[in-house]
Amino acid sequence: MIPDSTTQVQDLAQRQFRLTTPNQLWLADISYIRTWHGWLYLAVIVDALSRKVVGWAVAGESGKNRGRRSTDEPTGSTMAGCSHR
Repeated sequence: MIPDSTTQVQDLAQRQFRLTTPNQLWLADISYIRTWHGWLYLAVIVDALSRKVVGWAVAGESGKNRGRRSTDEPTGSTMAGCSHR
């Protein structure tokens, strides 16, 4: 968790996107989708080289544990919809 807007976040990829094999770098994003029944939260993890979805999770409520589960076990069976090859 970032305490305030002045905190610097470490760039772990160091802007080096010249990848040679899959699974060297994964990218993640969380989207908020408005529905008739409220907000839906979608977390997606993508392999940077192949651009294939490595894992995803959907939740009807936001919470730090849900996003953490997605990144802790991106190809595990605990995710709502796991897609990997």
